[in-house]
Amino acid sequence: MLNINGTLLNQVMPVANSIFMYFIGNNSSTVTSGRIPENTTVTATGYLNQGDIPYYWWSTVSYNLNNGLPPPSPGLLYNPPAGDTSPGVNQTGNPYASTIDLVQLYNDNYNATTNPISPVFHILTVPSAVYQTYDVATNTSSSSSVGRYIASGQGFYASATGTGQTLTFKEDQKVSQQLPVSGGQPLLMALKTPIGNANNSANLHLQLTNNSGLITQTGFYFNSSYTDAFNSQHDALQLPGVPMTMDLSSFSTDGKRLSINEMADYSKGKRIKLFVNADTSGGYYFSIADINNVDTLFDILLIDKLKKDSVNIRKVKAYAFTISTNDTTTFGANRFELAIKPPKLPPYQLVSFTGEKVSTGVQLLWKTVNESISTGFTIQTQLADGTFSPLDSLQSNGSGSYSYIDNKPAKGINNYRLKQNDVNSSVTYSMVVAVSYDESNVLGVYPNPTKGAININLNQPKAGAGQYNLSIYDSMGNQVKHLSVSGSNWSEDVSGYLTGTYIIELTDNKGAFVGKTKFVKIQ
Repeated sequence: MLNINGTLLNQVMPVANSIFMYFIGNNSSTVTSGRIPENTTVTATGYLNQGDIPYYWWSTVSYNLNNGLPPPSPGLLYNPPAGDTSPGVNQTGNPYASTIDLVQLYNDNYNATTNPISPVFHILTVPSAVYQTYDVATNTSSSSSVGRYIASGQGFYASATGTGQTLTFKEDQKVSQQLPVSGGQPLLMALKTPIGNANNSANLHLQLTNNSGLITQTGFYFNSSYTDAFNSQHDALQLPGVPMTMDLSSFSTDGKRLSINEMADYSKGKRIKLFVNADTSGGYYFSIADINNVDTLFDILLIDKLKKDSVNIRKVKAYAFTISTNDTTTFGANRFELAIKPPKLPPYQLVSFTGEKVSTGVQLLWKTVNESISTGFTIQTQLADGTFSPLDSLQSNGSGSYSYIDNKPAKGINNYRLKQNDVNSSVTYSMVVAVSYDESNVLGVYPNPTKGAININLNQPKAGAGQYNLSIYDSMGNQVKHLSVSGSNWSEDVSGYLTGTYIIELTDNKGAFVGKTKFVKIQ
């Protein structure tokens, strides 16, 4: 290690540990507030690290840096003693000449019983000097600028959730594509994974930018399996930058300040308290860096309590404001809130739900009004015990007209109903629709029952039959229709028929019986 003058010191730093170094360039230069550091190249020589490399927690208690001896507990992560509620954050670094994957690092080390390390890792971004966080368990981040990959030699922070936990780097954590390092900040490039968690939760990243173009972000993720209170396994506590340039975070409902805030479903609305700080007075502005799976009908309101103002930041794109470091009302925990506001919509309605036999099975049709793109439909069929089981689900598209074909209906009567989940998470069910189906029938008729036209289908045409004789009889045996047909599909308007049951009979051109079926005429 080197001292401030560049003189070699007789101190040893274990592999996989990292150092935080602030470098200003030539130390003989005159230091002024506006001075730009000189470009400097830092090189290292020695053997490339290979194989398993344990992380060593080093402190003045367990490891005297001046004695040059290895610490007694290889791989041990530090966790605060009992009574200290701060997280066990440990500064470490990628020891390999290769980019590594934090997901694989976590999988190699985590054990629910013996080594339940935190899935949240902290990464210092440059030049904003803000700690962003990445959660490997849910693939969520506090900023769209950080992801799961760590460049060769890059430092980061891992966290212990209890005493005696360990961290070891392994060869299988290396990836084939390499991240270059520029200005101390890894460029994620093609290796960066899309931000958003594995179950595709709704999410957004709120961004704070100063007039010099420096940015910081905080992430919000919404899912019915999450809670608004702090969850140490997934929410990420905010760590201040060193030095602190800008700070943007949000609060859980129990008052924890977070960089990743995982919350319950947003459909009934949210009100989220924000924390904003900066080391310099001047102009700043909010914007949404990215937003995914949040219904477009919902407004995203930024509320400024100081100005008694609010804007739909989803539409205006940016909200400018001023911070004065001498005026505590312009920053901190009491000025801004983010509100997700449900739309005021007329109630959702199901206009109709019908079913009919078609050549490929049973087709279900339904029409709606006032549905949003968040309305969900589940098609259900009734089982032998009377309960309903889902066949499939569809997401609304705003068209108001939908269809679904059951390609494998049961022989006989099939009962269907529609489960509807609207934008307010209200669940309703349609009436039950019964459709008769028997694929062994020579003749098929649909829709059945019907108010108007019927379609008649010959499932097993006779080779070379040519013309057929089609007759329709009422329930008393009276013939109400007779016609000569060809092909295998016919239509007939029965809107003028009296209500009741009718029989369709088909014979070939020689009078030989071909098939028979029934239909019901309704009002």
